[in-house]
Amino acid sequence: MKLPVCPYCHSVYRYRDVVNISEKRHNCYHCGRAFEVSKATGRTVLMLIVCCVLISFNVLLFYTSKNINIVVMAITDAAFIAAAIMLFPFTVKFRAVKMTKSEKRKNKAK
Repeated sequence: MKLPVCPYCHSVYRYRDVVNISEKRHNCYHCGRAFEVSKATGRTVLMLIVCCVLISFNVLLFYTSKNINIVVMAITDAAFIAAAIMLFPFTVKFRAVKMTKSEKRKNKAK
């Protein structure tokens, strides 16, 4: 896992910058070109992995320890989910925007 980079100039975005991106299209801070931001796919995969690991971990704890408390399991689950949420910026992908014909003409004129 790594932080995303601009698809045009390959500028690396910092953790805080990726967290603060809220729109679907974003302009690069370095080259100024627009690109698409995709968050859903990576987060969905990460959360599916987290759910599978947590279910198997809880079943393992439940059957191996006779003195396990549901509160301990809930605290462990909450800590694991918090750690997974901190990994969200690493699942963001930047994709180059396909230019329309009018945008291509503008770029050629420059």
